[in-house]
Amino acid sequence: MHELFNKPLSELGPADIDALVHRGDSEDQYTEFKEQPPGKADTWQKATSDLASEVVAFANADGGVLVLGIKEEGNQATGVEPIPDAEKVANSLHRSFTSIIDPYPVGLEVAAVPYNEIGGVIVARVPASPEAPHGVKDKQRFRVTVRRGEEAKPLDMRDIQLHTLETRRRADDAEQRLEARRAAFWELPMHDGLVPAGYRITVTPARAVYRVPELRAVSTAQPIPNGLRWRIHAEPLPPTEVYTVFHRALSRGWRPCLRGMIAAVESPTVGRAQFATFEGGTVDVVRIPAASESVVSAWPLLGDYLGAVELATMLRETAGAGRAELMIDVEFATIGSSTSEVNPAAVDLHLDVKMPGALPNPPGKVRTPLRFPRYTLVDQEDLNRVAKEFWRDLCDVAGVVDMPAITGVERLER
Repeated sequence: MHELFNKPLSELGPADIDALVHRGDSEDQYTEFKEQPPGKADTWQKATSDLASEVVAFANADGGVLVLGIKEEGNQATGVEPIPDAEKVANSLHRSFTSIIDPYPVGLEVAAVPYNEIGGVIVARVPASPEAPHGVKDKQRFRVTVRRGEEAKPLDMRDIQLHTLETRRRADDAEQRLEARRAAFWELPMHDGLVPAGYRITVTPARAVYRVPELRAVSTAQPIPNGLRWRIHAEPLPPTEVYTVFHRALSRGWRPCLRGMIAAVESPTVGRAQFATFEGGTVDVVRIPAASESVVSAWPLLGDYLGAVELATMLRETAGAGRAELMIDVEFATIGSSTSEVNPAAVDLHLDVKMPGALPNPPGKVRTPLRFPRYTLVDQEDLNRVAKEFWRDLCDVAGVVDMPAITGVERLER
């Protein structure tokens, strides 16, 4: 099922559709199959309102995928029922959704996937929406549904009010998780041999509530002694490899923390590298440079950023919440202080964002505390976007101009 969530819709083909049938994928919180138009409609276009309710239900929950043209039995995919003129039908449905769904869910994608000479299937990919609840305008009525398990459930006015409050509560909970990690970072004790400042990268679910089963086993199952690595493309320069620093902490072993696992290493060459995972799907990376390291390189920082996102995505999938939106929070801060202090001691960090092959730039000076704009990610394909955004922001805070932009990120094998 991952191809329906992670691949660009334009790249889906018959093999992807056959794969979900051969696996016998099932309907669940994030997936709905339709073999025929629902209700009494004899065409897919006449079933627009009912299909819009399915879309709204996903948007009001944690997102999902609606697939039209899939035979199912007992909620399990068993075959394909190609839709003639699938592209024309998909375009018609998409236009109708824009007029009857209010507010329209940003990021909704509807596309036809060619299958055979008879026709294709239609995939509607729905992101979880921060503007929930959404509804469907239908003959003087306004219907609101939410995905619960394998079904779209209607909500009455009281339910809508409760759903709105629940959406706000989940957003508040996410902010509290970030503030807790921020406070823990700021309050780390200062040690001789360390710069009194560093960076923190926290990735946490934005709205969804899920629990990672057997977190200890999941965290220790796949050791990464050489780190996670990516190839960064920034045309016209040659590709550059980046890697994580936090993997060095993992080699020292894990220890339990409150509803989580944590690993840390401290040495004259690495400084302090710390990595933590939590049952709720949060991943937290901390790096405090060694005093001998006068310049913080942006490349390991970018590697830690990508690594934190990848491992948070892995925890999300392990928990069965494959399309839950993730928030990424990054900051430079002084340690040994407190987030409650009005004027914590400022420390200047030198940030080197030099690219191999680019014109040399002196390291930029970054004064703590500095918090970056919030980044969000739903699908794995969003990784390119958040990498580009973070790199651009790194260049900005370092005061570097004329640095080539990142054009692509390629994951390398361990």
